[in-house]
Amino acid sequence: MGVTAAGTPDGRPGPPRSVLADTLPERPTVSYAAAADPERALTARAYMQDSAPFLGLTTPDRRARSRTVLRGTSVPEEAGRTAVAPRCRRLPEREYEHCAVDHPRRHVRRLSSGFLPAARTYQGKHT
Repeated sequence: MGVTAAGTPDGRPGPPRSVLADTLPERPTVSYAAAADPERALTARAYMQDSAPFLGLTTPDRRARSRTVLRGTSVPEEAGRTAVAPRCRRLPEREYEHCAVDHPRRHVRRLSSGFLPAARTYQGKHT
């Protein structure tokens, strides 16, 4: 799996490029959207003080859908795992940010201490 650095428009280094990170964020959009519950989404948004839009998925349903979406994905190099979170976090609804956390959690035994800076980027963008 090829990984190269990708910069941001203002010249700062961006997350590494990887095939997995370029394709993974698209995978949950269909599955998650099919299970969206607009009423629950409004409740979640109000509970979180309007900090982010939500689809209204319950945690057990989102985790089950994440397992299905992630099934069959290759075990990426650490740089590839590092690149997944920023791509998922570009999607507006909060559930996609949680999907970004589900992915490295799946490979936690393969993570080195070098992953810690990337893990910090998993902390809420909406806060």
